[in-house]
Amino acid sequence: FSKLPPEELLQFVNALGMERFHQKANEILQNMIKLGRCKAFLARFTDLLGVVANRKEFRELFERLNLYSESDLQLHFSALLWGESGVLPDPSTENLNVEVQQFTKKIWNEWWILRNHDQKPLHFKHGGRPLNSVERRLAMLEAFYQYFSLDPFEKLIALLDQYQNNPEDLPEHLIGLWNPEESFWYNHTSFTADKLNQKCALIGMDRTLELLTDLIFPAIFAYAELQNNTILKEQVSRFYCTLPACGSNRILRLMEDYCFRSNGRIFKTSVSQQGLIHLYRTYCGALSFDCKNCVLYQSV
Repeated sequence: FSKLPPEELLQFVNALGMERFHQKANEILQNMIKLGRCKAFLARFTDLLGVVANRKEFRELFERLNLYSESDLQLHFSALLWGESGVLPDPSTENLNVEVQQFTKKIWNEWWILRNHDQKPLHFKHGGRPLNSVERRLAMLEAFYQYFSLDPFEKLIALLDQYQNNPEDLPEHLIGLWNPEESFWYNHTSFTADKLNQKCALIGMDRTLELLTDLIFPAIFAYAELQNNTILKEQVSRFYCTLPACGSNRILRLMEDYCFRSNGRIFKTSVSQQGLIHLYRTYCGALSFDCKNCVLYQSV
């Protein structure tokens, strides 16, 4: 890698990033064939919300939501989401302030009629930063579906058309859509915690870029594959390549330290970051950076 000119190195890493993008799209496509496009999107979204400590619980949450018809989910998504999550406090037994009591009572009254089973509540592991709480992660899912509905593809594709000439502005626009000012979660971190002194958006730029990279753009590509729409596939691929870099993580730091110490500054886009992750998971990490035994090293 150190012998490659920067432009060739970036081209190589970006190609790996597109390969990872197509892998994600293919996974979603298979789920679309199995579950339908709406529930396949919901499955991926729910899985992404589950950090390591709660991944099992978020996957089980999707399985519970999947027991309902698409029409019920479309009409009653918020009630089913909060009811099945098990994090909803009982306003008849818990000492809640007036605002929270009104919010939760409305959801309980709707969900209690809809619920079609009697399972034990999910046991999410709480802790960590309050602004990254389980409740706020669930609220991200709710906020998305309140705007885009259970079948989000028509509105998402319309946004691609709207930002055709300035795709770099799309993430900022989405942040505004997903953070309605009147949202309960703008100034709460849970149902029982004190109200925040100042408003705090549910979804910022880093989380928006992650969702575009890991869910929205691959899902649109998979949808275009189902529709045999070559133009849409080319369009969403172009948007994907314009995304700026997300926040760093352990894998990216490892790759830059071990392989690209003198060239780390050239990876300024999400697709190049995804290429580094793909390189790590396919080659470097699997061999603990034993380059001489790597098929990639041997091929050159």
